[in-house]
Amino acid sequence: MKKVFLHKEENLDELTDFLYLARELDVKRIVYMAVIFLIIQLMNLFDPAFYGKDLAIIGFFIICIFSIIYIILVKQFYRKIVNNFKLARLVFFSFLLSLFVGSSLYIISDVMTTGLPINAILFCVFLVIMPVFMFFEALIVFSLFLLINLAIAIFAHASFFYILTIIYVTVLGFIFSYFILRQYVYIILKLKMENRIDHLTGILNRRGGLEKTQTMLELCKRNGGIMALYIVDIDFFKSYNDTYGHQKGDWLLQQVAKAIEGIFERRSDIVFRYGGEEFVVCVLIAHQQDAAVLAENILKEVEGLHIEAINKTASEYLTVSVGYTLYMPNSLNLSEDEEVLVSQADKALYWAKAQGCNRYGFFSDM
Repeated sequence: MKKVFLHKEENLDELTDFLYLARELDVKRIVYMAVIFLIIQLMNLFDPAFYGKDLAIIGFFIICIFSIIYIILVKQFYRKIVNNFKLARLVFFSFLLSLFVGSSLYIISDVMTTGLPINAILFCVFLVIMPVFMFFEALIVFSLFLLINLAIAIFAHASFFYILTIIYVTVLGFIFSYFILRQYVYIILKLKMENRIDHLTGILNRRGGLEKTQTMLELCKRNGGIMALYIVDIDFFKSYNDTYGHQKGDWLLQQVAKAIEGIFERRSDIVFRYGGEEFVVCVLIAHQQDAAVLAENILKEVEGLHIEAINKTASEYLTVSVGYTLYMPNSLNLSEDEEVLVSQADKALYWAKAQGCNRYGFFSDM
């Protein structure tokens, strides 16, 4: 059976999932970072040497104040921010800017007092160990970090060792951050993908299938393509299940899912279990006439499994009934969504069942 689990590289190329994840994490990352930096700053209060550094004290208050402000802002306007990708990104980077301002005062204090990049190194380490950035964000953050530190070091006439240490820590931090973040995003997307799988048949479940169907429908609306949506129902499945038991019934579902996937093997094709003994197929087609041919192929493929039928009125072998509908943007049905199409195909399916099973029905023909 064709595996639905994507390879690592394919997961990272899932643009829709990636952008959704980035938007979702932007809001959570703001709170996460704000809390972490607030805790770190409060720990400075227990360091006696801290009180002798005027610039460090100013930086302390800047980071504390902005951390509290952003925690309150995100809590107050969470829904508005999480539903607006650009706004979430703006809030996130403005928060980073406030952290850079406060941290820069620490770094200047280090140059003027100890001559060692203690806080610069600590700040870079925190960026690495906190998986809060996407790759392009990490590149921007570490680039700004390097430029700000070099500017401070040159302006304060820091030693060559200080400048070399800053460059080394920044480059090494970015490399480590890249691999950590890559694995972090992969794990999250993998878990997200696993939640969309029907573990009995190995294909997409209802939730995952409808999400992908919605994406395909939006593409058709934008590009003017034709989409065919089929509902496939196993004929007399309850009788088969009652006769042979649930384990045999589960095996039957797996075989039918495998047969359907054998027809729809293109990467763009969507096959998922809708519920019980029903499967949904969603495909892009070039011509309206192609839809009926595919429906006929589904009937032949399942009957070709040569699984003995319980009720042999339609065939001596197990059969399915199919109902399908079409989405065509030129028919001015732009308001339709995936649930409407499923409902149309379901009506066509019941019509096919009423005609004696082992046949297909087209919604507009009813």
